[in-house]
Amino acid sequence: MRRETLAAVYRSVYMQRHGLPKTLHQIMRQEGLVAVFAGGLPFALDDDDLAYSREVIQPHLDATHFPTLFAGLYGDEVARSAGYPPLGLSPRAGFVVAYYDARQGSAAPEAALP
Repeated sequence: MRRETLAAVYRSVYMQRHGLPKTLHQIMRQEGLVAVFAGGLPFALDDDDLAYSREVIQPHLDATHFPTLFAGLYGDEVARSAGYPPLGLSPRAGFVVAYYDARQGSAAPEAALP
């Protein structure tokens, strides 16, 4: 419950400061910072799947097409269940990549909230 509350608060403030994210890259930046601020993710990928997912997501970072955004964040199984084409990703792969990318940043999530 604590993690979800912190995530909702950070997400809300982040969107007030930066606006609604439109591209996969913008959403992943926001959600990575959300996850770091909230204390992590309740799911993970192994190192090989993380590297593979990063590679698959890379060409779609500028996408604004909702089915691509959806598949890029939630993975193939959920994308197929919603009627969207898969990208070749594990469940919640985009969120995990975003989290690790945000963790590698040198600034705390609060620094993104000027």
